[in-house]
Amino acid sequence: MMYIAILVFLLLILILSTDISFNMKSANDVWKFDAKIGLISFRIPHQRWMEKMIKKEQMKSKKDQRQDFIEAFSKRKLVRNIAQHSSLLQLYIAKFTKEELYQNPIRNGLYLIVSNQVYAYANSTFKRLERRNIHLIYDEKYANIDYYIRIKTDIIGLLTALVQSLRKGDF
Repeated sequence: MMYIAILVFLLLILILSTDISFNMKSANDVWKFDAKIGLISFRIPHQRWMEKMIKKEQMKSKKDQRQDFIEAFSKRKLVRNIAQHSSLLQLYIAKFTKEELYQNPIRNGLYLIVSNQVYAYANSTFKRLERRNIHLIYDEKYANIDYYIRIKTDIIGLLTALVQSLRKGDF
């Protein structure tokens, strides 16, 4: 009986420590989402969902759109709790010009300010920032990509974030 309890405990630890990886990529104004849970990877079909959401928002009045925008920012605590239990593996924001910093200092300076603000927000929000991938140079590896975000968490982190949000009533 004791061996079965130890086996169940080890299986529970194995299941709860399963990695979940989420990638979001924008290329030519098209969003692509994919996820990997353990060894299984899949694409998230979001096109129809996004089209329905955009059509629904276009039918609303400006007042309703403002109210929805305010509510979205006031109810983001669940996403923030999940982010606090996740690691940001990669964050890339494209620079759309190939020119050097000294050739166009105003545009490149604004890019540098915005990219450092995004990096600071990500650093304060996520549990760990794996490496800094906000570049001011044109990167050939990301030739057609506008931005790329890669987040990694595990099942125990998600469950902890959900329990914390339920206890605080953030839903």
